[in-house]
Amino acid sequence: MPRPSPLRALPVLLGLALFGCAEPDPAGLQIQNPQDPARPGFHQFGEVAYGEPLERSVLLANREGAPLRIRAVLPGCGCAAPALRFTDAAGEEQLRRMHPGVEPVLLPRGTTAELLLDIDTAGVPTINRPYLITVRIDTDSEVHPYLTLELALKVVRPFTVLPLVLDMKDVPRSAGGEGSVEIVSADDDGRRIAGIASSSPELEARLERIEGLQTELWRLVARLPGPRSPGPYRGEIALDTTGPFGEGEGPPLRIPVRAAVGEDVSVSPSQMLFGTVEVGAERAIEARLWARVPGQRVRILAAELEGDHGDLLAFDFQPVLPDPVGRSDRWVLRMRTGGDLPAGTFRGTVVLSTDDPQLGEIRVPYGGVVRP
Repeated sequence: MPRPSPLRALPVLLGLALFGCAEPDPAGLQIQNPQDPARPGFHQFGEVAYGEPLERSVLLANREGAPLRIRAVLPGCGCAAPALRFTDAAGEEQLRRMHPGVEPVLLPRGTTAELLLDIDTAGVPTINRPYLITVRIDTDSEVHPYLTLELALKVVRPFTVLPLVLDMKDVPRSAGGEGSVEIVSADDDGRRIAGIASSSPELEARLERIEGLQTELWRLVARLPGPRSPGPYRGEIALDTTGPFGEGEGPPLRIPVRAAVGEDVSVSPSQMLFGTVEVGAERAIEARLWARVPGQRVRILAAELEGDHGDLLAFDFQPVLPDPVGRSDRWVLRMRTGGDLPAGTFRGTVVLSTDDPQLGEIRVPYGGVVRP
């Protein structure tokens, strides 16, 4: 029997090569604007300054051949906040923050969505070393349900600021307040703080260099003068820096400044609340009175209860480390219920008389509920 010629199998082999080994048709989400087409899911930011905002826009085309549901966008780092801009089935443009648990996005067939990734470089956990942020996109594609993005960067922070925020905390409205941070070189390349570049108009700032140490160390002191209106304060101080070995110019070092401006004398908590008390039960609560102006002391002369059950509630006050005449910058306020309060809601005001004519009376609300 004659042996078959190998040439007869050639069409079959060519068919397998052309069809059986061909890449499958694109499906699912396809990235339309890759930085490198050979690695469409990868993006290299390179070196970025600490605190510099970054954004990566990724165009995602629906190549599923049918509507595609984007079920979740899951960054591997809390420093990345995703949002999706897309056109819905009604032709309306939508922008949705893709936080955990958000409703899935239905992407119509053949349309393209824009994934916006806002990156807070101050929240990147690794500083002065390469770091990779991964973002997984979860869809209902039958072919490629998952798409992974990789964002590479190196957050450069030549200086360490301790603490990160210059927080003056509680500041009396009449006298203002002061706070400080310390700054140390994070690298051994000789970068230095050159001076104060700018500060918020309300702030008074000064820079001190601490001598006699093996490493470069500076102290930044900021003062918020009074008088001021009560409320939160937000400001910033920018410092000039040098390049390596103290030469040239480096990026500015920006330090946020915070304060909570309040009354010169305040009570914390601001209300004395008993919550819910059973009939016949007793309960005691406390509050603290603070004189916040440096050197200020006050003496509480008397307390009067105005409102419900003033005759059934006990109130007393004690100074902390008083001076010889009984003044102190801190007082403990105590209030107690007896077992004879009737059922129902009660409220009123504790009126404290002081020896400070400018301060006058201090009024502290009180209240609670007696349950039968």
